[in-house]
Amino acid sequence: MGQLDALGHDITDTTIDRPDGSHTCRQLSVTLDSTIGDTPEIQFAGMRVGVVIIPNGSTITTLTYHVAEKLGGTYLPLHDEGGSAITHSVAADKAYQLPPELHGATAIKIVPNNDGAVFLTLSE
Repeated sequence: MGQLDALGHDITDTTIDRPDGSHTCRQLSVTLDSTIGDTPEIQFAGMRVGVVIIPNGSTITTLTYHVAEKLGGTYLPLHDEGGSAITHSVAADKAYQLPPELHGATAIKIVPNNDGAVFLTLSE
């Protein structure tokens, strides 16, 4: 099932529930843009953990995380306790846990150093 973010980006978004309905997992295929204004919004409300997969052949080597109070809101870089922006060094054909500092965010944007597709799995 697809969704469009506020900028009209197409995000393939699949929700998976356990048979007892106790757990929801979302799987997304997203094309990220190296410009904050052009990278898609991702609804993160209710999610606690996640994984980002950088596919084989990707030229993405860093990811920087931004958060907003709502979809369509003003996105600010996410910082750690020391005031440093949360940035991951990544490589193609690898998977990485999303930073725990995202827990509690309503809406996020992930900004790579180069445009490219990634896969996300988000869990409650």
